[in-house]
Amino acid sequence: MIFLEAKRAGKNSETILVNDHYRYIHDFLALLESSLRVNHTDDRVKIKTAAEFAELLNVHPNYLNSLVKGQTGKTLRDHIQERLAYEAKTC
Repeated sequence: MIFLEAKRAGKNSETILVNDHYRYIHDFLALLESSLRVNHTDDRVKIKTAAEFAELLNVHPNYLNSLVKGQTGKTLRDHIQERLAYEAKTC
């Protein structure tokens, strides 16, 4: 009986960990969208590096990079460069 409760507790903590991973990925993508959106030709990009994104999310850049790459298949740098290229084409 104790073993089952310990096993259940383990499942709960694993679920929380997955949710934290999702939150970091979601927050990065939302921050990427909002910080790289340029409405006017005079606007400047606010955040340019993976380290700056990680600092705003209070995580280490390597950790955030591994989470994002594990779920999307692309590094932080890939996401940033793609978004910058998109903004350059649309302005």
